[in-house]
Amino acid sequence: MDTNAPPAIDLLRSVLEGLENLFGEAQIPYWRERVRAALKAPDAATTAGVYLHISQGSAPGTFHDLIISRLNRHAVSERQEPWVNQLLTTFQSIGLLAARAIADGDAAARLSNSVEEAAAQHPEIEGDVPARTRILVTGMRCTTCDTRFALDDAAESAAAIRWSLFTAPGRIAAGRSPGLVTAAFDPEGDPATKAEVAEVRPAIDELELAAIRRPYNRPDGARDDRCPVCGAATWVPIHWLLDGDPLKLVPLR
Repeated sequence: MDTNAPPAIDLLRSVLEGLENLFGEAQIPYWRERVRAALKAPDAATTAGVYLHISQGSAPGTFHDLIISRLNRHAVSERQEPWVNQLLTTFQSIGLLAARAIADGDAAARLSNSVEEAAAQHPEIEGDVPARTRILVTGMRCTTCDTRFALDDAAESAAAIRWSLFTAPGRIAAGRSPGLVTAAFDPEGDPATKAEVAEVRPAIDELELAAIRRPYNRPDGARDDRCPVCGAATWVPIHWLLDGDPLKLVPLR
């Protein structure tokens, strides 16, 4: 048990307040109302029970399967998507462990690990799954001419994971979840999100690869961009591991 962490019910309520704001900004009324029901519960045990009911499973259409995106017709821009979804995952990871701690203990229960360790877990995924701290950066390779490209949102996507792991947990523990939602929807205006992008970008720039837009799942239904070298549209993803201090990108085989 982490005796320095707030009681699990305080963490859970902070998560619920953040989720209520997040779903309000993204205009997802179904999940916002379900979160509000948990917030209105009269005691810690009921709050935890309602949350555990909300968060059951990871099948399509369930809470842990949710992806907030323009493609899914949510009120979010493509640039906001990585920040919003990584924050959602952090809320879900901490919320699930906090609710379970309450259900297994009592109103004064605390997490068995730190808030940061809770955030690093993937919610409701069983088996040998790497923690979220193993950050992969995705690029694209044209299989026709074998040219590699970085994605134009690579720095922001990796920075969003780091921010959701290193900044968000402490603010959730401090009851400042609504401010995290504000930052996720305005990442270019928040000092912490901007600092993470500045930390990650040199590692991506060091690859010296031309950048392209992610060539699939276009919100507007547009066709994939063609390779600027050969004109083909034969894309496969490639991955690097973001690691080290200073940060480096290590190719994955």
